[in-house]
Amino acid sequence: MKKIENISVMMPTYNAMPLVKDAVESILSQTFKDFEFIVINRLSTDGTDEYLDSITDPRVRVIHTDQPGIELALNKAIEESKYRWIARMDADDVALPERLERQIEFQSQNPQYALISTGFGYVGKNGKPLKATQQHMLTDPPLYRPMVDPMILEQGMLFDKEAIMSIGGYRTDSEGSRSLAEGMDLCMRLEEAGFLMTSMPDILMRLRILADGISAPNFVTQRVTWKYVRACAAARRANQPEPKRDEFFKENWPKGCKRLRVEGARQFRLAGAAWSMGKYFSAAARLFLSVILRPDHVISKFRIYFSVKD
Repeated sequence: MKKIENISVMMPTYNAMPLVKDAVESILSQTFKDFEFIVINRLSTDGTDEYLDSITDPRVRVIHTDQPGIELALNKAIEESKYRWIARMDADDVALPERLERQIEFQSQNPQYALISTGFGYVGKNGKPLKATQQHMLTDPPLYRPMVDPMILEQGMLFDKEAIMSIGGYRTDSEGSRSLAEGMDLCMRLEEAGFLMTSMPDILMRLRILADGISAPNFVTQRVTWKYVRACAAARRANQPEPKRDEFFKENWPKGCKRLRVEGARQFRLAGAAWSMGKYFSAAARLFLSVILRPDHVISKFRIYFSVKD
């Protein structure tokens, strides 16, 4: 297969100031230069739209939309893209300089994959990189199998537009938004259509650790949504109707001991956010609480974060 010569990079934004500046600069500073950068700005009110409109780099194309929902924004970017291969980016994360170049090189050597993600590290709100990194632990490497593997990094994906369009893009069906798990749903349907996916071990992205968005309701909702997406995929593969979202959430919302285990995972995430901001006492307190509520989670995370091989 001919090596990729041009790609599209797509990034949805919503009230992303000031962190969006780092995200944009990390893409414009890539060692691979032949790309268009499509930014879909959704109803921002914090100055994001003014900043985006001030960018003069001709590779950047900003589209303002009043349509809510990240899935609609992503589908709009895919529809507007000029090139077959599309890289996904988030407005509060940072791509390392060689991300696009190395993913394109990997694809040229492994053309069987329709979607390629990557390993990642972390960065605090202040922009300081953290030591923790994560490579995806695949049960059948190098293949990524979304029914049995943890979700790979969506904002680190490079994917084939033709494959995505063949399954209808990101879902925005009448059953309700799959926000918080739109990438997992996409991967499930790609696998069902026979497309192969993988994740490179290379650390090519840095995720921003923020306390914002780790509220108890959001954290629980995300995990139940992951479970719901897997249940929908299992139903489709058994030729059964997908479960109703509202009924599923009511039946599977964690209570009692299960709710405490979820809280343990949330406290671990909050400990990381506090540490990244230099709030070490708060980080230690939250880590201690996480150990009490969910010791297995803490142990598994430390093994993943601090045992990455070169």
